[in-house]
Order: sequence, then C-alpha cells, then structure tokens
Amino acid sequence: MATYDRTFLLIWNPKKWPPLEDLEQFEQAWDEMAAGIDSEVWTTSWSFGTATENSDVQIGDRIFFLRVGDHAPRGILASGHITSDLYFDRTWESERSAKQVPYVDIEWDRVEPLDAELPVEVLKDRTGWHWWIMKSGTRVPEDVAATVEQLWAAHSRLGISDALPLDQASAADQADVQGLRVPPSALPLPRLGKRVTVKRIVDKPGVSMFSRAMNLEEELVQRYIKHLWSKTSVGRTYYQRKAGGRPYISDVYDIDGEVLIEAKNRSTTGAVRGAVGQLFDYARFHDTRPTLRLLLPRKPSDDNLDFLRAVDVEVAYVSGKAKKTFTHCTP
Repeated sequence: MATYDRTFLLIWNPKKWPPLEDLEQFEQAWDEMAAGIDSEVWTTSWSFGTATENSDVQIGDRIFFLRVGDHAPRGILASGHITSDLYFDRTWESERSAKQVPYVDIEWDRVEPLDAELPVEVLKDRTGWHWWIMKSGTRVPEDVAATVEQLWAAHSRLGISDALPLDQASAADQADVQGLRVPPSALPLPRLGKRVTVKRIVDKPGVSMFSRAMNLEEELVQRYIKHLWSKTSVGRTYYQRKAGGRPYISDVYDIDGEVLIEAKNRSTTGAVRGAVGQLFDYARFHDTRPTLRLLLPRKPSDDNLDFLRAVDVEVAYVSGKAKKTFTHCTP
C-alpha cells in the first residue's frame, strides 16, 4: 500500500454546491467518473482552504473527498493525489463575486458511487478522530491517515479490496471483478507489462466539468491531446515502482499507436535531455518498447535534433503562425 507524507481532505456539501438546477448534471458526471475510474483518467479542480494554512501543500500529496451536510450520508467518496501547486481563482460561492480563493488540481485513483461512501461513523469509531470538518484543505494527522488508508482499501460496495491489482487481470476479468463498472467502450485495454497500467483519457480538454489545465506544461499536454483526439485513443500510463509509493505517470500515451509521450515547457538542452531520461526510464517497464516521443513548445536546436535522432526519439513541437499546429520529426 502506498504511503504519503501529507494527507488532506476535500469536502463537498451538496446543499451549498452545485446549485439545485445543476445537481442532476453533477450527479450524472460523478456516476460516469465512478464507472470509468479503473480504466480512465479523471481530474478535478477544488477549493482548498486558505493559502496561509496550506502553504506546505505539494504535488503528490494524498487527497480524500468527504461528503458533509445533513441531507445526505456523510463519508468518503473518492481518493486521489494533488497534481498542481496551489493557485488562485474566482470563488465557487458566487459567479458575481470577484473574490479569489486557493484551488488545487486532483487526479482521482478511486471513486465510489454516491450511495457507496465510507461512513463517517466508521471513521470516527476506528480512528478516534473527531471528523467534524468545516472546510477543504484540512490536514489529516499521520496516524489517522494510516488507518483511513486501511479502511478505504477494505471498503467497497461489492466487498472487494485492492488485493487484485487491475494490471494483473485481463480486461474481461476487470469487468467481472469490478461488477461491470468498466464500460464496454473502454475494453480491451492493452497489457503493457507486469507493473504498467494504462488508463484512457475520456474528457476532451475544455469540455468536461472535471478537467482543468493549469501550468504551461499541462496546457501543452492538453493541446496535444486535442490534436490527437480524433486520430487515436489517448491515455496515460502508470508505472509501479518496486520500492512502492506513488507511481510514475506519463504525460500522454497513444494507445493505438503505442507511443509514449513526455512533455516539457521549454525546448532547452537540459529539458530535452531530462525528458529523454524520463522516457527511457518509463520504457523499461514495458514488455515491448513503445515508440518514444518528446513534446515541446517550440522547435529544438539542430544539436538537440541530432541528439534525438541518435537515441531514436521522435519530437513534436508547436508550429505555425498562430501556434496552433504541431510539427512531427521522426529519427
């Protein structure tokens, strides 16, 4: 079981958000996410307390999503990890307000249906903590977090724990084990290696209420996913290290073309060499080496192009007067 230095809670009070007229859309989107989380990548942006309280939050920190309020059962519905630095955006409380509040981006690793929460009553009984959480960004004490991880791993509407990793079962077995939670459109997914899992990206960038690109590198990735969207199945690969802990995650994986893609927000020599190192590190997990491709914001220097040819790595970079197209160079 993975361990984390810090664990935080995000809270959701359905009475406060979303507005009543949008609740059905939110619940539908949540059900789609719960159905596809085992084979697809889902991300969310969520408010995160105050900046002064959470100045130590880091990419990779653990997140649990807790439903609160009096009109629905209280409990944990999802888990994931933080994928962005703390940033500011307009408050969710009012579209008319100019108030800026801190947010983080999260990539979910598990999402339960809205009627399958891990109850607060169980959490209180087993951890001895108060669980009276008033705002997102509350940090969970380390000893409590360890117990929550154990409870969450054992909790399932179907009574299934994480004893059978998805990357150790066939696509058909996954569907059976998960109670047909994996949609037929997501099957089959390729088996790439013993410690490699591939998940489809199901949200076309800019369309879903559950996606948000933040930094320059992520923006480049989202633009490239858009570029690939009508041409191939797009996903990400997850690499489980022998030492345990949070897995390595690729920026993009072209499922149909078997292309592993690493993005950088600069085209400098250091960035190019660093990305090549990451690609080779990820490629060693694959039973069969995929095509390797570097994604850059502009054309690299001739020296760097020579280097990429020498190590058999493709490159795609932003081009055109409007900077809206991509040029591809193969070794």
